[in-house]
Amino acid sequence: MARFMRTDSYNNAMDKFSEAKDEFKKAEEFREQEDLYMALTRYQRAAVIALQAYLYYKIESSVILVYESITELIETAVNVEADFDSISKTKKLDRLSRIVIPHLSLNDVYIDEQPTPGIDDPLEVQEGKEFSTIVLDFIQSKFDSIE
Repeated sequence: MARFMRTDSYNNAMDKFSEAKDEFKKAEEFREQEDLYMALTRYQRAAVIALQAYLYYKIESSVILVYESITELIETAVNVEADFDSISKTKKLDRLSRIVIPHLSLNDVYIDEQPTPGIDDPLEVQEGKEFSTIVLDFIQSKFDSIE
């Protein structure tokens, strides 16, 4: 049986995947502190980084690193490996986290004066954690099968 030779793209992808696991840990810390908005945002971010890591390895293109949406990343991944369709329900993380970037006028003055309401539903955060876990476990199994 031939031994797998680690390539630069594999090593870089594994570094990126480690970053995803760190992001998940940060989400857990925010959840413990009851900062639900930050927890959910970090769970979504962990899933994005994990998907970016694997796709970077498979496609060997840094273009994938600009994708910030679970939906975009999974749709791209399905074109690479059809079994990614099995985690398509995790696309809901994009809606759950609903990261809002304030709209700015030409003079960098906020158009919307009202602050965006924070996330205060622990059930949404739990669902976000579950979806993020599904993605990270799936990607971990993908990397495990390479070794």
